[in-house]
Amino acid sequence: MTTVTSNLRLMPLLALIIAAPLVGCGQGPDITNPFGPRAPKLDTYAAAAQLGLSVMHTSRTSATLRGGANVVVMYCDPAGEVYVNGRSLPDSGGIESGDGTLIVPGPLVRRIRAALRAGYAQDNRNEQNPGDTPPKPPVRTIGRVVIDPGHGGKDPGATSVLGTREKDMVLEVARMVAAELTAQGVEVIMTRSDDRFIELEDRPAIAARVRADLFVSIHADAAANRLAAGFTAYVDNSPSKGSLAAANAILRRMCDNCSPTPSRGVKNASYRVLVGSRTPAVLIELGFLTNRAEAALLGSPGYQRSAAHAIALGICDALR
Repeated sequence: MTTVTSNLRLMPLLALIIAAPLVGCGQGPDITNPFGPRAPKLDTYAAAAQLGLSVMHTSRTSATLRGGANVVVMYCDPAGEVYVNGRSLPDSGGIESGDGTLIVPGPLVRRIRAALRAGYAQDNRNEQNPGDTPPKPPVRTIGRVVIDPGHGGKDPGATSVLGTREKDMVLEVARMVAAELTAQGVEVIMTRSDDRFIELEDRPAIAARVRADLFVSIHADAAANRLAAGFTAYVDNSPSKGSLAAANAILRRMCDNCSPTPSRGVKNASYRVLVGSRTPAVLIELGFLTNRAEAALLGSPGYQRSAAHAIALGICDALR
């Protein structure tokens, strides 16, 4: 009788032990991850291989893939977004920041592949029937632009009141600008794509050597007055019509996209990258790192993307 009673008492405990492995084992949907907890994840290079594209650039915040008539631009969360041939792909979150690259959910890679122009991705080359519509020709460029992230290497530039180094921040923004321009059919050359120092005179010389249509140098401002604020477009003291047109076009777009940062307008300066340029040239100061509020904005990936988007739009306006 005692043994039977003990066994009866153990039965609820055994039921709990048997059921325990089923709790939290990930069988149900994960509402925090739209692609599911077990969705395969690929780095930028593996994703590009599956799409039949080449990696033009990749960083911890963005990546650009290209092949034939297709250009894919990806941004990581928290405001993740994917552009396929200049068009936003809906519900394209879930991209994570990796070690110098992006980590992309497998299902999202399949959705990107479905949005590509047929005939160019490797996986699509043998899928067309003889009667299919011929593939579209490669995207024709609307211009050639040199993007110059200021400072770099031994020259950190200004340091924000929050500790952000100018050379790092402007490189991130420049990469985003390059990605958006590439997606719009602009041929982009960057004076630097990593943390290295380039002499000031050599930067506009690159633009002259590749016969660029425009040279754009990206910086962040600093001032003794901690209340100084706003973004500025600088041109040479004797600017060409092309320089003025580009400066005004970029500034207009920044006014539309970079609120609440105010515009300080187009100004003249004898900066060496402007004076030494035989190409239409503009230097953009994104804001003041010595202003606490603007330093916080400039350190935000979301605001960096807004600024990059505005600069890219302005450049396209000027080229067209």
